Amino acid sequence: MRINIIQLLDQCEKRMGGYVALEHYRYLNICTKAEPASLVAVEIAIGDSVLKLEDVCDVTISAPDRFELFPDNMGLIPQITLAIQKEHPEFDIDTQPVDENDPDGDRKILLVMPVVNKDRYDACMQLIDAFHTDCRTHLDKEYASLQKKMLAELQGTPPSIADEATQELKRKYEWHLDLSRQATEEKQKEVEDAYQRYLTEAAAQEQFREEQDAARGDDAGTFLQMETAPDDHNE
Repeated sequence: MRINIIQLLDQCEKRMGGYVALEHYRYLNICTKAEPASLVAVEIAIGDSVLKLEDVCDVTISAPDRFELFPDNMGLIPQITLAIQKEHPEFDIDTQPVDENDPDGDRKILLVMPVVNKDRYDACMQLIDAFHTDCRTHLDKEYASLQKKMLAELQGTPPSIADEATQELKRKYEWHLDLSRQATEEKQKEVEDAYQRYLTEAAAQEQFREEQDAARGDDAGTFLQMETAPDDHNE
């Protein structure tokens, strides 16, 4: 193949790969569970310096839906929480003593993912659809643009070479479409699973409340019967 054609195919790989990578990054920031990659973009401003989260604290996952952060310097806690809140306003952020028996000692930062109730489910699905549509639009435009450039470069080349080049361009385009589709379906399933967990937990809590109410009703009825029962000694 001509060098210009090879360069066009390389351009296709880089540009389309960039659009899919951006889509993946956006999905990471739709958080339903604690994933370290979702904190990569958090930056802490300290004076004239900008540091990554990993530079100022240790990050652990203490439960599927929560992080625990252990700052190297307790004085940085306000900057760290502010930086996280800026990147992830949906997180529930709190600080707690590292040692429960030493409330005045070092503290840790607790980050809890929001529950996926109906409102958040709808919002997440709308975001996923918007990000996927944006990625697909860029892939389509890039493919159309590269097709035109490819046709211009293929003028005067043997049909076999022209066919090979156009098929390779199409293959790369379809491969990136498939990567985008897979990432979208995986994220949709993640959100759907989180929503179903929320519904299951909500139903269990509701059933527990109903059983408690019923038990209190039975206790009240029993007490009332005891209060109104005839006294055999008065007969």
